[in-house]
Amino acid sequence: MPRPRPRPLTSFVPVRIALACAQGCAEPDPDDTFADAELRGLEDGLELYWSFEDNIGSQITDLSGNGRYGNLMGGASLVDSPLGQAVVLDGVDDYVTMFGLRAPALYGGVDGSFTLSARVKVADSSRYNTLCYGCGPFNAMYVGTQAYGAVAMAVLDDQASTGWKWPKSTAGIGDETWTQVTLVVEEGASARWYLDCEADASLEDANIGLIDMGYSSVGQGTAADRWFEGQIDELRVWSRALSDEELGALCPAVDSLAEGLELHWSFEDHEGDQILDLSGNERHGTVVGGGSFVASPTGEALRLDGVDDKVSFAGPRALSLYGGEAGDFSLSARVRVDDASKYNALCFGCGPFTAMYVGDPSARVFSNLWDLDAQAGLWAPSSNGLITDDSWAEITLVVEGGVAARTYHDCSLDAELVANVGLRDPGYSALGESANPNNWYAGEVDELRVWSRALSESEVASICADLDKACSGPIFVDVDAPSGGDGSSWAAAFDDLQAAVDHAATCPGREIWMAEGQYALDPSAPVASLYAPVAIYGGFAGDETSLSQRDVDAHVVRLGDSGWLTRVVIIADQPNDGFGPESQVRLDGVTISGSEGGAIDIYSADGVMSEVVLANLEINQNTANFPGAGLRATRATLVVEDSSFADNQVSWYGGGGIYTLWTSATISGSSFTGNRGGLGDAIHVEASGSVEIVDSYFGDNFGGWAAVFVEDRASEPELVEIGIRGCTFEGNEGAIYLEEATANIEGSRFLANEPSGAVRIADGDAAVEPGAVEIRGCAFVGNEVKSGPGGALRVDIPGVVVINSSFVGNIASTVAGAVFGRPTIIASSFTGNSAPLGEAVHAFAGPDMFMHHCVSYPDTITGPDIYTPYSCVNSNTLGAPQLQLGGVDPFVLADLDLDGFDELYLDPEGPCVGLEDGVLDAIDWASMTVESSQCTDAPWPEPGVHYEPLLDAGVCE
Repeated sequence: MPRPRPRPLTSFVPVRIALACAQGCAEPDPDDTFADAELRGLEDGLELYWSFEDNIGSQITDLSGNGRYGNLMGGASLVDSPLGQAVVLDGVDDYVTMFGLRAPALYGGVDGSFTLSARVKVADSSRYNTLCYGCGPFNAMYVGTQAYGAVAMAVLDDQASTGWKWPKSTAGIGDETWTQVTLVVEEGASARWYLDCEADASLEDANIGLIDMGYSSVGQGTAADRWFEGQIDELRVWSRALSDEELGALCPAVDSLAEGLELHWSFEDHEGDQILDLSGNERHGTVVGGGSFVASPTGEALRLDGVDDKVSFAGPRALSLYGGEAGDFSLSARVRVDDASKYNALCFGCGPFTAMYVGDPSARVFSNLWDLDAQAGLWAPSSNGLITDDSWAEITLVVEGGVAARTYHDCSLDAELVANVGLRDPGYSALGESANPNNWYAGEVDELRVWSRALSESEVASICADLDKACSGPIFVDVDAPSGGDGSSWAAAFDDLQAAVDHAATCPGREIWMAEGQYALDPSAPVASLYAPVAIYGGFAGDETSLSQRDVDAHVVRLGDSGWLTRVVIIADQPNDGFGPESQVRLDGVTISGSEGGAIDIYSADGVMSEVVLANLEINQNTANFPGAGLRATRATLVVEDSSFADNQVSWYGGGGIYTLWTSATISGSSFTGNRGGLGDAIHVEASGSVEIVDSYFGDNFGGWAAVFVEDRASEPELVEIGIRGCTFEGNEGAIYLEEATANIEGSRFLANEPSGAVRIADGDAAVEPGAVEIRGCAFVGNEVKSGPGGALRVDIPGVVVINSSFVGNIASTVAGAVFGRPTIIASSFTGNSAPLGEAVHAFAGPDMFMHHCVSYPDTITGPDIYTPYSCVNSNTLGAPQLQLGGVDPFVLADLDLDGFDELYLDPEGPCVGLEDGVLDAIDWASMTVESSQCTDAPWPEPGVHYEPLLDAGVCE
């Protein structure tokens, strides 16, 4: 669903001050997220994670959140793997690009630590298979070697020489066998190998070092015979040494049903008329006749017409697979037949037996096995009436050679035949076919599996553990469907969303799929009231078989209508409703517009409620007399993702777009445009809770002091926690207004917000001690206060810190073109701001104020007791050392990151470079730059805004 994106900065200020945060908006230190040792997990220090299921075309998505994607090159492709998907490389010219992981500084320096882990399967472990080159702070890693055999081997730097260290595992790498290979390097003194998450071999050497090889790739060899041949899955790199306990979490628990699995057709996995075998044994099937793939409770099934539809394949019939004619085997399938009173030949020779029929005149299951005593056919029937028409059932046959044959229905034992039962190869395999034309299979088949062993009772039970038929599969809704449907398929869809919601209530967490159209039954009642966990997805045409096929833009689902008189959707808890902290309500891919009673209301009487996820929503042009015309949430846990709130309006106080009360919320990837509110044009946060707003856009929001308004509730005075990261505020009445809040505002842009300026941190409730507020890595450009001080930032409380931020072209009508108040300001730059007094900063009387390592030109700084140590300023201020600028512009403008904005760098020949000494712990200045050359600061921090360099230009000289 397209979302409004930040618009290019228009010409409201001269080009020389058209500046954005660019590289100065630093990412948070991952360690900051883990306050306690027990919270440390596999996400801590994760620098790269490629699962290979997540990709956009040939681009591999980095799930670590660090944006280190890869690109498939040569003929590299993605294939099915036991954990989803893997990349397959041909050992000739296939590889994957990689970047951004090599610098030792990322890992603590040359004596630092790192971990690399991947699941691998090589074709030949007796040759050098280069897993990767420079995919961390080391040279290379091989899986299999020519010189040392089937070992994993790494090439690490030797700090004591110009040579290398070569730690090797034991010979535990098998051909065509999946192995989890992990290398842990700790503090430049130890290199440890783990195979399948078990400690294998180690090298203890104080001279192990980390090194940047200058190039990175996966699968690309340094010689023609060293390219990787095989498959790679679950590639991860950490900037720390994982513990043995953490490594155990890398290896998934063994699925006993995978042991001895000879064939597995899920029927979701098919290419054209070929059914893919997920067992890894490549016993694929080919659909013959007119068989078709249809939706099933677990995804997709194969529909056979009982006339000439079948699947041909080379079945696992050979007795040697099962230990001979007295061996064991198991077969299981989910089936639904049209007529249980006829013989439906499910399969012939799809294992070491003749045939299985689903249905007969007594509605039984029959299996034709082999009698070792009589050397003749042996029939193993189920009980009468086991099968019913048009009803799904899990049928399992377990043969224990020479002992018994057992038939299970929905994973419960139904019948046992005690006999000297044996195995037989009938010489032919087919699904759905019979020698008798009346016995061809008519119905649907799903999840067909064959094992070369006898499953235990508990293993048979596990087949159905997640297949509660009453709660399996999506519920289908289509406003154009005939009335009377039960939601079991698109053809039998409900025509009313509330009917589907009520049907799902007995199975909390059920999915509802909605076909395109407008759902608007009664304008005086909600379209849907959700009182139990459920997941509602819009965006379907009405014939899809998987969630990934929907398109929310092409197939719009609109709930309600213009002039709707009440909230369109209500999500609320009730006694015994199934809501709880571990469950979830999801509303995804719908449009709500034009309601005069508001769009969505979420509330909990006791605060015990599911997490509510709202994703891919269009919430537009709704009005309300009470807070939150788009969304109101009370005592809830809320997630809003990739949604648009536009032109919503509330006539009273409380957020035209979103209003939250006693609610914890995360809002990401969303846009808020043209909303109008009494307090908080776009979002009003009230009372205790924790709110995060990430990577979102706010534009043209007016009427309520600021786009985002945060305050406590007078009846319960308490600090509100809020974080705003990576957001853009452009052209709003005001951007952010904070009272009684603890706040972190990071990596955000504030552009042309007027007449109330960008950010105001107000002195609110006297019963609440002011909270700490930090503003880091932000850009304030062209904001204006028409009546009052502080065009970019007004600070009325103590305890506010501004770090590594730029203030350009901001205007105030009275004093303080950029910043008003007495915050601590560190490593920040000011230019082109204007006001009658204090163009950059004006401070009222109060405790000593400090501006460390700042640059202000030509802007003035005014107010008492302002200290500017290690700064370059154009005013008489206190504190030493400092440099007072006089007519020399210290800045060089450059758009090195090609984002369309000029950044403020220091002129390397200017007066502000070389201001020695000083301590600047607020940012990692040693790995950042203030110069357009991209050199990094050393041996002391320069003043002004620091940026992450885009290339390694070395240390500034």
